[in-house]
Amino acid sequence: MSIKGLIKGETIKVDNHSAGQTIDIDDRGLHLHKRFNKACKKHGKAEAIIPLNEGNITFRNVDNKEGREIVNEISRTLKNPDIRSRFVGQLVDCLNDLAKYKDMYIDKNQNYDKDNRKLNDEGYHKLKDIINHVADIF
Repeated sequence: MSIKGLIKGETIKVDNHSAGQTIDIDDRGLHLHKRFNKACKKHGKAEAIIPLNEGNITFRNVDNKEGREIVNEISRTLKNPDIRSRFVGQLVDCLNDLAKYKDMYIDKNQNYDKDNRKLNDEGYHKLKDIINHVADIF
């Protein structure tokens, strides 16, 4: 599931690195995978793995200094209220779509329509926990 990049020349997607397997919102391996598409002097082909359910951010193709620069750049970008609002909105939409396919997070008092399923309180709590975890990383 792709999310529009925060910075020109990057890709952000919700991933679990289990090719061909369903992505589950409760999967401990669920993460945002942020990749810079072009090699550049500042970041090379750096990738950041931002865990959604637990854990700390990790990096590929970077040393610690470059990794810190990437976190700082994301943090600076997210200080822009418009960008932050768009990013959080897109992330919530992706997570909401994932949660709707898990019966335990669906409001049982609605008419069953798979395309218009609504989350119950537990589903909303799960989304809030994930958003708070991502916010804590930055």
